Amino acid sequence: MKYLVIIFFLPILVKGQDADSFNFDSIKKHSTDGYHTVINKDSMKIEFYTKNGKLNGYEKCYSKNGELVNFGEWKNDTMVGNSFMFEENGKIICAEENISINNIVIDSGTNLEDYGHILNKYKPMYISYIKFYNEDGTLAEEGIILYSDNPITEGVEYGKWKYYEHGIYKYEKYRNINLKPK
Repeated sequence: MKYLVIIFFLPILVKGQDADSFNFDSIKKHSTDGYHTVINKDSMKIEFYTKNGKLNGYEKCYSKNGELVNFGEWKNDTMVGNSFMFEENGKIICAEENISINNIVIDSGTNLEDYGHILNKYKPMYISYIKFYNEDGTLAEEGIILYSDNPITEGVEYGKWKYYEHGIYKYEKYRNINLKPK
């Protein structure tokens, strides 16, 4: 996947940025339930909700220029539902649907040649259906993805993927890796 990564999902939000710059665990422990706004050292702003000391509800992340770069849903510190990522100029990067807890384990010794590494019984935390978009806003590719923190930088494509050229369907490819349901 060839995309400019502007943001990551919670708790890792900005390319090259340490998760501690937002330090959500300490914020959640010391905050009352409800709506919160945090601005990090790079002037990025995040709005989120907590309930019982956990992320619950919608979260929005804004660039230092005030542009929305991420919008997603959380339930009990777990991503759920849908999420959208945008570039600072407002163009969509990707949209995820049906984010849920993954129950698929990648078998030991699976060689993910496209990803340049070998995994050893890796169980990504999340599974979702994701659509990636071209710079002009047309659909580039779509399919099921497995990941723990960020579908763009660490996502493993799973099952049937569809690929497009200028938004027009071109072909599909089955991403067959050694997977075992847990």
